[in-house]
Amino acid sequence: MSDLELSYAGAAPPTLPTANIFDFIFSNPLRKNGPVAQYAPDAECCNHAISHIAPHKPLLVDPLSSAQISWERVRLDSLRIAAGLHALGLQPAPAVPLSSTGHTPIISPVVLLHLPNSLAFAPLLFGVLASGLTVTMANPGLTSGELAWILKSSEPQVVVTTPEGLQVLNAAIMESESPKVKANLINTHRIYVVDPAHDEYGLPCAFSKGTNLDQHTQDWKALLASQPLESPVQFKPNEYKDRTAVILWSSGTSGKSKGVVLSHQALVSNVHSLWHINQAFDENQRWLGFAPFYHIFALCNVLLLAVASGATIFVMPKFDPKLMLSHVQRFRITFLHMAPPVAVLLAKSPMLDAYDMTSIQGAVSGGAPLPSEIVEQVYRRLGILIKLGYGLSEAGSVCNQVGETWEVIQPQLGNTGVPCFGIELKIVSVDDPTKVVAKGLEGEILIRSPTNMTCYLNNKAATDEALDSEGWFHTGDVGKIDDHGHLWITDRLKDVMKVKGFQVSPSELENILCGSPSVADAAVCGLFDAGLATELPRAYIVPSSKHLVDQCTPNGPITPELQALAKEVKKLMESKTVRYKWLTGNVVFVPAVPKSPSGKILRRMLVGVQGVEVKLYLSRAEKAKL
Repeated sequence: MSDLELSYAGAAPPTLPTANIFDFIFSNPLRKNGPVAQYAPDAECCNHAISHIAPHKPLLVDPLSSAQISWERVRLDSLRIAAGLHALGLQPAPAVPLSSTGHTPIISPVVLLHLPNSLAFAPLLFGVLASGLTVTMANPGLTSGELAWILKSSEPQVVVTTPEGLQVLNAAIMESESPKVKANLINTHRIYVVDPAHDEYGLPCAFSKGTNLDQHTQDWKALLASQPLESPVQFKPNEYKDRTAVILWSSGTSGKSKGVVLSHQALVSNVHSLWHINQAFDENQRWLGFAPFYHIFALCNVLLLAVASGATIFVMPKFDPKLMLSHVQRFRITFLHMAPPVAVLLAKSPMLDAYDMTSIQGAVSGGAPLPSEIVEQVYRRLGILIKLGYGLSEAGSVCNQVGETWEVIQPQLGNTGVPCFGIELKIVSVDDPTKVVAKGLEGEILIRSPTNMTCYLNNKAATDEALDSEGWFHTGDVGKIDDHGHLWITDRLKDVMKVKGFQVSPSELENILCGSPSVADAAVCGLFDAGLATELPRAYIVPSSKHLVDQCTPNGPITPELQALAKEVKKLMESKTVRYKWLTGNVVFVPAVPKSPSGKILRRMLVGVQGVEVKLYLSRAEKAKL
């Protein structure tokens, strides 16, 4: 079999310039003849450029308070924070000699941002990067036990949190049972607090150095008191692929989260890829920042790319449907970065009828699968093209659909597009990862790219399992590459139900359910029946009608309307799938499906979700016949 018949897609990039990611994004890198255009994959991408970014153009805006921070002020405040961190005695780690087994990650003292989206998030993040230290970020909604694991694993020497997060943080410090964590934070007074609801940052008022909140904490603006560094910390060019910029945390859907170590060079390469795949972007972009900044999707697609391109971000601390729609209309938002639940809202919610959405030029959905029916419904309703992307914390943005018209996008429905600039893909046999399968056949998706992670933090076994000796990252996702080079995600290796010996994909059934106008959201898992010695597909369904959602009380009565919806769902599944895929584990109507901040369904939590259960197949004998 020749290479042309095998499942390969994409291409390795040329040798890209190396830099501190802070220095790179604030250098107007997307200008004509700039570093990104010079390494463009084709002439069209080479001509896609941004004019000079005005220093006083707003980069961050709080749409509720009208506070705003200019591009230049974020740059200078970041350099002030970098100087403030150095004043604490924190300096980048020394370079590590090249080992016989390859590059070794260089992890400098860690600063943890335990924050929701806010105006302060960006200068704090960029300040750590400018200082040459390492930043890690955690979901502020984590429990103390989950946060304790991150503290114990990363051993931060500075933490920035909120007043609401202090209680969880203090409990986590104790639960970490790490004397080093306690010494780093409590004994040295290196816990800083951002109070988004009352913070004056960005408002036209006198500058405050910050005040002590108690004996262990300080206002975060104390870090702004230093004179800014003249320039960000520089390293030798060959160090940037090993210098750790960011440690992210995997979603942890199957156990404790893993620290994903990303270098400065990985983030620089990600900006290259994102710019070349988004040919419609210009210097007048206005984006909503409701996707969490601590997640790879918003970190790269929103924060880093906005600075590099001069876009303005209207920051939202969390997703709120009414506020989102109001902000779109008021601020003439041009592009949406979202998870699938937002796309479902755009497709089905009656709230949209009261708002003007005509300013939106496009959208991208990532983090979880999005049914093609939803993409089409949004286009038919609003004229908005939602492009699907595929990415991971461990590899950044991998694929994206390409095209600016419905006629171009429609044939791509169901796939995740082509590899981004500098990304190589191959599909290998699930049973033998050394064998590349024929084009069009399913197998595990492998990725090789300068955007790939360096390793998992303190976890050599997991790293060795995920990254092979040739630099390919084993995603654990199952997919195929078609004749046009498009990647189709079909399953996950470990996210499969076994029904009477057959493998059943939960995402396949979820896509069918969400294609119904009566269903707002759905999650499917396997319910093991000991009597039948098999898993049975079980669906947790959120009705589209708010009236029906109000009836989805824990263990509530089966109303005639829910019974009717259950019959409708049963008929749908029986008309769309083979018998063993029918919902013999019944349906449970719920007000919401548990999901991670990135939009991934938390299947391990479904077993504890309570709602109104309706039996579709009453007897075990009836189920056994299916």
